[in-house]
Amino acid sequence: MSSPSSRPPLRGTRASTSWATWLFAAVNVARKLKLDPELALRAASERFRSRVLAASELATSEGGSWDDLPAEQQLAYYAPHG
Repeated sequence: MSSPSSRPPLRGTRASTSWATWLFAAVNVARKLKLDPELALRAASERFRSRVLAASELATSEGGSWDDLPAEQQLAYYAPHG
């Protein structure tokens, strides 16, 4: 993981400010629910990764190449694994 000082700063745009506010609020909700927001995000990331891997394997088994598929075809493979 990169250190905070090596990350690019927020641009200060309305969208980035709104996004940051939303993230902060989501973390606070998780804490009030006695959840660890970092662990919840890691679990969600792993579920996403597993779904993409399963979709990629399915595409490959049908003769496709995940990286060469247009986004809408990737989604068609991805959606059934949710």
